[in-house]
Amino acid sequence: MTTGLDHETMHELWRMQLLDELRTRLRTIEWDPKLDPDGGRAAALRALIARVEAAEAEALRNGLG
Repeated sequence: MTTGLDHETMHELWRMQLLDELRTRLRTIEWDPKLDPDGGRAAALRALIARVEAAEAEALRNGLG
């Protein structure tokens, strides 16, 4: 299936979808703490979101975004 989008645009859309999904899961856990009684999932999601955002910021600084 051809979408007509270049590779960089497709990658950006995928990255945005990934971050959106991670943030949605985090909000769900924060809204209903019994989904994550020990806080491990929320902590892992926060760390993963921060890593993706840091990688994105680094790519933008280096002109790769």
